[in-house]
Amino acid sequence: MMNWRTSFETIPKLSEMFGVSRKCPDDWKLVRRATFSENGVLGFSDDDFPFPNDFQVGFGFHTLALDGTLLNYNLRPDMLTILLINGFLTVRLAEEESQSTKRHGDGLMHYVTVMKEGDTLRLLVDDVPESSTIEVRSIVGRKTLNQTIDFGGNNFEGCISNVFIQRSGQFPQIQNLTDHVKKTNVSLGFCTIKKRPQPMLLRELTDAYHQKMLKTKRLIANVTDASVQRRIKACPLHTTLKFIPGAYHFGNTPKTNLLFKPTQVSSRDWSHFAIDVRTRSSRGSIFFMGDKWGNRYTALFLSKGRFVFLLAADGKRIQVKSKTKFNDGQWHTVAFGKTEKKMSLVVDGLKVQEENITPTFSTMAESPVYLGGVPSIKTQNIPKKSFVGCLRNFNVGRKPIHAFHQNNGVLPCLDNALENGVGFFNEGGHIVIENAFQMSEDYKIEFNIRPTSLNSILIHTGSKQGNYLTVYVDEGVLTASGNNGAGEFLMSVTPQQFLCDGKWHSVAVTLNQNTVQLIVDTISNYTIRPSTVISISNAQPLYFGRVPVNMAIPWLPVQDMFLGCLKDVKINDKPVLISKLSDIHGMVNLQGCPVN
Repeated sequence: MMNWRTSFETIPKLSEMFGVSRKCPDDWKLVRRATFSENGVLGFSDDDFPFPNDFQVGFGFHTLALDGTLLNYNLRPDMLTILLINGFLTVRLAEEESQSTKRHGDGLMHYVTVMKEGDTLRLLVDDVPESSTIEVRSIVGRKTLNQTIDFGGNNFEGCISNVFIQRSGQFPQIQNLTDHVKKTNVSLGFCTIKKRPQPMLLRELTDAYHQKMLKTKRLIANVTDASVQRRIKACPLHTTLKFIPGAYHFGNTPKTNLLFKPTQVSSRDWSHFAIDVRTRSSRGSIFFMGDKWGNRYTALFLSKGRFVFLLAADGKRIQVKSKTKFNDGQWHTVAFGKTEKKMSLVVDGLKVQEENITPTFSTMAESPVYLGGVPSIKTQNIPKKSFVGCLRNFNVGRKPIHAFHQNNGVLPCLDNALENGVGFFNEGGHIVIENAFQMSEDYKIEFNIRPTSLNSILIHTGSKQGNYLTVYVDEGVLTASGNNGAGEFLMSVTPQQFLCDGKWHSVAVTLNQNTVQLIVDTISNYTIRPSTVISISNAQPLYFGRVPVNMAIPWLPVQDMFLGCLKDVKINDKPVLISKLSDIHGMVNLQGCPVN
């Protein structure tokens, strides 16, 4: 809670507090849940995971499947696997196996914990021991290779949440699922599973709002089967997204970066680096390794389209710069590093720049590495904002490094031609297009969309059913619903053209006194909202794309995120500069959307 106001002229002082802290917890932004389509896989770095020594892993799962892999960690010759076999939870470790005594593919949420202590392996489900404790042969050893810890795969379909992976030297905490290093057929931030067929309801809801919702649903259902089929077939007309394997897009916002830690390779390798760069930026940070005070660091950045390699130590700085500009939108391989006597910069294996350094010149070794934007440091000699473009094939000491520790807003690299707009893809995301939106005042919200799905939430504000506004798409039909404190209102528009036909469509929702109007292209509808305002709404964020993952809106019939393109957003006839937004979450590309 924040911005607390009262009817008094001054805010009263609180005399006592019980169970209340002075700030929101740091983990409220964590993405804890993920939905797995069949054979979907979500992989995480195994850095500091102590296996095959003593370890602990835990996670919640929710599925109707009787068979499927929940977790797989293949550290040859030893392997850890947690799977469902005919509904029974089974843990395999090396040559040993432990199985639960009950079935758990029942569609309910269960939490499984697997612990190894010495020669003992334990399996707990919902904090209850589900199998006899078994002894395993001693496999104490030291990892020589890095493998991903994979969740899902092999026929699993359902949800996984609240993942805990014990990591040496780190405070126990829930894994942020956005920090994955591998993702296939997995959607983050929500949980849905295919439900078994339900019996017909014997009784319908009786309150006025749900009666109206039911009436609207029946009107929508009157659309012919042929029309619905045409809508469904219209969606694949959008451009296929072409992602470059192993490449990442930086610069969506100035602070986007990937964080790596030096435990992945030996210390002697942290003086030679190579990476592929593709950009049209003239300036921006590409690589940074050093201390947070800016005393000792190694940096690679763009300046006026040229690559600059800089070493800094105790106030001394030495740099080399490419003579040619390389911000031509093509891929270039940049190798940079130092020996005891020289530092060198090589671009595409041909263009070499060198500078002598003294043997006593020592930069920071074994420090965290940031690709993209630089975190808060005191130095003013390098750009801190990320360059805009793509990186791939990051090498340290000629060894490819794939697993990063943290992803801060970095996206997959698209190889499509782009046009002005904002692209929402993969598992989608949301942006805040207005930080303090007032539902109690007259408003006009306009935007153009080119969706690639039939169902999605477009705009939403408010966290309670008694005070909200939502515009969503349900089977291609646009609906606006809300509540100003006096009662629900709802109206729908069926567009003449299919919204997912690959073309741009204009949408506007307005409030003029108590008349709410919804316009899609040239078709409109309106309704009169209740005029007696019971509660005056405070200013709240206005979201586009979906609601935040930590906000529940169970009263809406659609929970899907928006996929497609957005442009030309206006609030009260004032354009919103989307490219300058900073409150961005998920797979949202501010740099443009694919040309159709």
